[in-house]
Amino acid sequence: MTSYPGRDTAAAHAVATAFAAHLAALARAPEPDDRVVSRVLGDVVQDWTALAASATPTFELDGATLWVGTTAVALPSSWRDALAPLEAALRSHGVGGVQIGAPVDRGTVRALLRGVRALPAHAQREELQRWLLAHGGASLSLMTPRPPTGHDARAALRPVFEAWATFAGAADRPLSDPHAAPPLKAALRSLVDRARQEPRALPVVLALAGPGASRRAVAVVTLALIVGLRLGLPRAALFDLALTALEVAHLPPGFDAEEAARVAARRATRGVGQTDARVLCTLWGLSADTGRGAGWPHLFGRIVSLALQAEGLLRGDDPARLLPDEAVARLQSEVGRAHDGALVEALVSSIGRYPVGSTLVLDSGEVGIVCRPPASGDQVARPVVRVVVDRAGALLGGGPVLDLAQPARARARIIATVDPVRLGLSVADAVLG
Repeated sequence: MTSYPGRDTAAAHAVATAFAAHLAALARAPEPDDRVVSRVLGDVVQDWTALAASATPTFELDGATLWVGTTAVALPSSWRDALAPLEAALRSHGVGGVQIGAPVDRGTVRALLRGVRALPAHAQREELQRWLLAHGGASLSLMTPRPPTGHDARAALRPVFEAWATFAGAADRPLSDPHAAPPLKAALRSLVDRARQEPRALPVVLALAGPGASRRAVAVVTLALIVGLRLGLPRAALFDLALTALEVAHLPPGFDAEEAARVAARRATRGVGQTDARVLCTLWGLSADTGRGAGWPHLFGRIVSLALQAEGLLRGDDPARLLPDEAVARLQSEVGRAHDGALVEALVSSIGRYPVGSTLVLDSGEVGIVCRPPASGDQVARPVVRVVVDRAGALLGGGPVLDLAQPARARARIIATVDPVRLGLSVADAVLG
């Protein structure tokens, strides 16, 4: 890379994509001094030097997106997996991005990679900045993570939300309808693919969903996918899990599991494939004489059981339903008795202790609505919130976004949760900004 284009959007995206590819390749290397990675290290040095001369000499990692200057690159799964440890290490130090103030050399790049590995996780941004100054990274300035603006949030959500909405529309017709099954399965595959690219979008679209004929079934599928993604299930298994959840969620209360399994088997007219087998195994596992809860022999059965109860607690139609944080606490209280602890942990680490849509009262007197789950699974009680009522009690439109996990806000304390409907607040407006 010898230059960084300015207003040419297509060229800027091509350059930023090359930047992402080089950075991901370098991140895969266990040690940047290895001669095997000498060439890619040289590419990264050229990338960073060219970026330093641009109008916006920054790059930022944010989930499935790498921002290079003002250009966003949606990271494919292989690049995202490679860069995830670097993002996690930076965020543990309160860093979301890097500003490059001058041309760099190999020592500069090595200094950043070594610094995030060498300092303990609790070391904050200022300590890492001092480490860089002392070890050849003086041209780098560390940036706090960017809070998602309304535009950025919508851009990240749009592909997942569109796939989710298409699936929700297709799910209004049951799998038993031979004309409905192919488009429904195609919509489900698209949702799985989009969700794998931006897994943090699923808890958001779940909170934005309105009523519909297939509302419950689609929510159960979404919750099951959230758990499957956190467990790292491969694409094919995620699709099978989602189809299983859809099959089970459409069954009426008090269903006969053995009869449901027979019906599902009859639909497998061309023989029982792997997906059919997993669906059947889960349905048989739901039989009354098998027992429910953590003793279920099949992983899908345990995930679907959790998704079914979570949907009822988080999205139930009962006016006296629990607040979202109370629903999460109820699920956690039933670990070992009704649910597999590892699966509950996977769900809570994805949606947080305060799921998207939760309305929080802060000790500052502000009221905020959770608009994004925590960026890290070890910060489940510190979500990203949009302030909707200021300290004086005034309603805000497009209020500021606060990441309660960041050092500047780490002392903020959540003192209560309330029902947004009773306060006349719009969750959708807060989430989308």
